[in-house]
Amino acid sequence: MTIVRMNRIRPAPDPQKPSQMAAALRPIYGAKGVEFIRHLRQFGHVTYTANMTGLTRHTFYQRRERDPEFAEAWDEALTAFEEELTMRVVQTALEMGTGKAPTMEYLAQQYFEIHAVPKKRPKSVAIDRSLMNRFVLPKFGKQKVLEIDHRDVQAFHNSLKRKPYLANRALSLLSKMFELSIKWGMRGDNPATGPAPIHLARLTKKYGPKPPYLVE
Repeated sequence: MTIVRMNRIRPAPDPQKPSQMAAALRPIYGAKGVEFIRHLRQFGHVTYTANMTGLTRHTFYQRRERDPEFAEAWDEALTAFEEELTMRVVQTALEMGTGKAPTMEYLAQQYFEIHAVPKKRPKSVAIDRSLMNRFVLPKFGKQKVLEIDHRDVQAFHNSLKRKPYLANRALSLLSKMFELSIKWGMRGDNPATGPAPIHLARLTKKYGPKPPYLVE
């Protein structure tokens, strides 16, 4: 005799009964949301801020899509961060020494403290520090941010032509530093936007995407 087993059909959930996930999700829309906005205003970086709350950035992006008030608070926090950051950097620059214009050493310090460490991966920060300490600061460290022009950057880039990967990475780093210096009120233009990156086709064929001397 063959016995046919039938799968038991579960009854449909009661629509009036609160979801079991409600208690777990409630903190996201309460204390966690407030904590996220507070940290976002302080650090200005979504992933870093989300990690500080113990949740993923995807969680907060989902809420942003569904909650207009949360989205508005998000935008206000980022705007406040940019305004406070600009004021803090400019004020610090004016207070350095006897009010002298900031140097490249100071800009490098601010680059890591405010931009690189909070917003970039540790490996990328390590590469930036290597490029900064080996090439950028020995060349420009004592100079004022306002003194450096396109010719200086072009000569610096050309001096590294035997190591084109490093040359292009150093140029990209300088460009980002000057971009931030504009935002922070240290100068009005970016002298690192002109030089063209060195062509890498032959070296890529020889070494692959990352040559052995990228970080020494």
